[in-house]
Amino acid sequence: MKRLWLALVCFIIAASLCTFEIIYATSSANELNKLVSQAREEFDSGKGESGKAAHILDRACKLWEEREQVMNMFLYHDSVERVGVGIKCAKSLVASEKEEADSQMIEILGLLETIKKSEQPTIENIF
Repeated sequence: MKRLWLALVCFIIAASLCTFEIIYATSSANELNKLVSQAREEFDSGKGESGKAAHILDRACKLWEEREQVMNMFLYHDSVERVGVGIKCAKSLVASEKEEADSQMIEILGLLETIKKSEQPTIENIF
């Protein structure tokens, strides 16, 4: 009977960690998606507001750096690192007002969508 209780406790701990990981990764990706989308809109508006877009990307960079350590526990390190590098690259491109900044932000948004899709408990992701 003791083994059954131990197995039940292990199951509850594992289910709790999985639930935390799904919620944490998805909410982090959603917040970053929102910030990068705002920065992209500011950059694409053509009003010369690249400073505001750079400021938004700076906030996004800080947010990702705060959450990067926990995300590395649950996600592939390559995808987490690619998002962080992409944000820093987009920030420098926006600051220098280069046109490649828009494509870099689109790439970041795509990476975030991939992270969110990989966190959904579907049959494809389980096997």
